Amino acid sequence: MYFIQVMICFLQLANSTTPICFPSAIPLEYKTIEECKVSLDSLIELINEDLKGRKVSMVMKCVPVPNKNITSI
Repeated sequence: MYFIQVMICFLQLANSTTPICFPSAIPLEYKTIEECKVSLDSLIELINEDLKGRKVSMVMKCVPVPNKNITSI
């Protein structure tokens, strides 16, 4: 299983010369890396122009869902 990991950065906030960035994720899971990449490409196409106009940047990538069956010692 895969999900889309995101880093969103605000490039021009008032009184700030450096971008302010936050990690996040798209709350959907995909069975294959291919399905994830198709969804990611569609999402980029949908929001790219709006983000540019708002001076917001996002880095997104498909990553495996972390193993939830971790046992402690």
